Amino acid sequence: MLCTARSFSTRDLPHAATRNAWHDYLEQVYYRFDVDLANSERVRGELEELKLGDLGLSRFSADRQRVRRHRTAAAVDSCDYYGLIFPRRSRLYFEQGRKSGYVSPGSVVIARSSERYECSCLDDFQNVTLMIPAPVLDRRVRGMEDLYGTVGVGNEALVRLVGNMVDELVSSRGEMLAHSASELSASLVSLVSAMLNEGFRQETPAGIAPSSKVQFRRVCAYIRARLSDVDLNPVAVARERRISLRQLHSLFQLHGTTFGRWLLKERLQAARELLEDPESGDMTILELAYRCGFVSQSHFATRYRERYQERPRDTLRRTRHEAR
Repeated sequence: MLCTARSFSTRDLPHAATRNAWHDYLEQVYYRFDVDLANSERVRGELEELKLGDLGLSRFSADRQRVRRHRTAAAVDSCDYYGLIFPRRSRLYFEQGRKSGYVSPGSVVIARSSERYECSCLDDFQNVTLMIPAPVLDRRVRGMEDLYGTVGVGNEALVRLVGNMVDELVSSRGEMLAHSASELSASLVSLVSAMLNEGFRQETPAGIAPSSKVQFRRVCAYIRARLSDVDLNPVAVARERRISLRQLHSLFQLHGTTFGRWLLKERLQAARELLEDPESGDMTILELAYRCGFVSQSHFATRYRERYQERPRDTLRRTRHEAR
């Protein structure tokens, strides 16, 4: 099995060359990204990578930035990996599939490369990442569609073990690993599978029927397909899904939220995806807000800014600028 190591750094580059070089390094180690840099004149960043066959292990060290993976990029490179991201210094903000949150050191989040996601970090940030082909984990871990994009998944002890193991292997730079690469790769996949499956068992509360997760997923899918309906409400959803109103509210409570909070988050995420989609063309912010179920543009703009710390028009302006 192939075992190779390489590293990249902007440390010794001329300041003017660091921005383009950093974009290139990220694409070589991971895949296509859009990167928003807090300091585009002088980018400080280091990447270390170890390849164990189809697995990619890496350490990312850099200053404040936001990385975005668009569906268009995923369609071009046809890359379908699960990337397990373990923050090592300071926390990471992550968002995918209308799930979002902060990931702290000692925890993990899973990104799926075939779908849109974004993450952002502050200065002096570091993480390690383990990339595994999606079909490999899909065969071994149940409910992966519920796990990726969710912050804090997995058995805590095994999360720390896998994160430390990836860190140590990257630090080794592959020295004396060539003959054991196959065994190491298989061990990592087995550990990750155990980490996620054990976490799933831990996170299922006692007395809660296993079918509740399936039922919640179906309710969520029903709502997502009707986000533009301004009359969408718990009574209508419960009636259409043939469950009681009390049962509907219980499903959301079991997942740590309410119907209203979840619906708002979904609508805001849908709006952000449209704002960041170059193919949205000349759609106005008012049209976009209505399309996502908001009846008031001012209410939409206020809620959007609360969630994303920027105005809708700022996101739209950046998208149109990047599409030129």
